Amino acid sequence: MFYSIGAINHPERIQAVGAYSQPVTWYSGLTIAQIQSAVMTVPQGGAYRLRREFDALLTGLQNIQTGSTPVGAIIFIPDTSDQALLGANDIYNQLTGVNITFVLLGPNPDQSKLTNFSSNFITWRDLSQPQPDNWNNLYGPAYGCNGGISTISPTSAMTTSTPPVVTSPTSTATQSTGIQSFTTTFSGYIPCQSWIGFGIDDSNVLSNNNFMSQLTFISSAIGNITHPERIAAIGAYSQPVSWNSGLSLQQIQAAVTGVSQSGPYSLRMQFGTLVTNLQSTQTGNTHVGALIFISDTSDAALAGADQFLPQLTNVRITFVLLGQNADQTKLTQFASNFIFWQDLSIPQPYFWNNDNATAAYGCN
Repeated sequence: MFYSIGAINHPERIQAVGAYSQPVTWYSGLTIAQIQSAVMTVPQGGAYRLRREFDALLTGLQNIQTGSTPVGAIIFIPDTSDQALLGANDIYNQLTGVNITFVLLGPNPDQSKLTNFSSNFITWRDLSQPQPDNWNNLYGPAYGCNGGISTISPTSAMTTSTPPVVTSPTSTATQSTGIQSFTTTFSGYIPCQSWIGFGIDDSNVLSNNNFMSQLTFISSAIGNITHPERIAAIGAYSQPVSWNSGLSLQQIQAAVTGVSQSGPYSLRMQFGTLVTNLQSTQTGNTHVGALIFISDTSDAALAGADQFLPQLTNVRITFVLLGQNADQTKLTQFASNFIFWQDLSIPQPYFWNNDNATAAYGCN
């Protein structure tokens, strides 16, 4: 829940309630970070009771005006015994207009005993896994977003899309080396023909461990891309890999993991190195995707960055917000594509998958 909440904007539309405690109601006035903290401090109560879970949901609904906006309720449930479900029907009949999705926790919940309440189910039998089964494809409908996987608004955590397939009559391939993997039919390019730039945050803002997590992720992502000449990896203070560098994928990965931290974060300097690379490369009509990793959105960190925007009009910029201090709202003048990575102890940004990767790489 912590990570999922971190990838949602508009905290007033987030509620997190249980059968025994209701730490966050809609329009709570809490920030995203405060909601996450409240969720992490919830204690365990008594026996599971779906009736009490539904009652907490109904109370939240009675205190707000939802209008015609869809309401999505994700109910985590470990017990579907007769006692656990007793009386739930009494409250369920008042939950009109709510899209309920049950997340079945562990091996014991029986989906068939819940079909009178919902037809939407997500399984999470093995809770040693970091998220429910197939969560990346199912969270949109579970949130009540119409039309399947949600198309997130311009100020959201990420953009989802259908990954492109570049076809060739003679060749197919699978590339898999680390965190992200692609399987596609192609004419030599995985994931697509875009020129892809990784804007490394080589400032001294992050702790050393978090900084190394960033480099490790970028290196792993690069390992799943073909055509190394179309990969750039540059920071504000060091530019180890430009487009058409002549380096192999392994050499690019080594160059990335060898980057060191320098001074304060400067988006102006980051954009400046990106523009310099663009001016030195003939990209033609091919798409250009730039992932800008950013840990600081203070006024000083963003000062002067807007002067480079006219030279970046044909670049799809995606910001990867690192840590707790990067504020998405201060970057909307530069881009409408955002990915969150608030907890760098996990190996990759939240909801990083093929769809989000190909979108960030400019493949659309």
